[in-house]
Amino acid sequence: MTFLFPELSIADFIHKTVSLFINGLSLSFKIPQIYTMINKKTSKGISPISNYLDFYSILFQGLYGYHKGLSFYIYLENIFSSIQNITIIFLSWYYCDKKGSMIDTLSRILFCLTTPLLIITSVLNQG
Repeated sequence: MTFLFPELSIADFIHKTVSLFINGLSLSFKIPQIYTMINKKTSKGISPISNYLDFYSILFQGLYGYHKGLSFYIYLENIFSSIQNITIIFLSWYYCDKKGSMIDTLSRILFCLTTPLLIITSVLNQG
C-alpha cells in the first residue's frame, strides 16, 4: 500500500477507499427514478411528503457531520443524495397537475424558505 499512497496508512487507505465506494453508490441510487420521471414526463406515484422528509433527514445528517468536524468523505454522500432529492422534488413540481391545491403551494413556499435558512444558520453557527 505504501507504494501507491506513501503518506497514507493502511487504515486511512481503507477508510478513503470505502468512503469513495459509498459515495459512488450514493450518486446512482435515485438516478432510475429521475430518469423515469423525465422519460414519462409525469410525477404520478411520487409522494412529495416522503421526498421532503427524505431530503431533510439527509440534510440534517450532513449538517451534523459538518458540525462534528467529520471527514468530508463521510458526509459527501449526503450532498450527493440531497442534490438527487432536490432534483426529484423540482421535477415533481414541474410535472405535477397544474391545478395544484393551496396546501401544495404552501408546502413549496415553506420548502423554498426553510431549506436555505437551515443551511445558512447551520453553517454560520458552526462551533
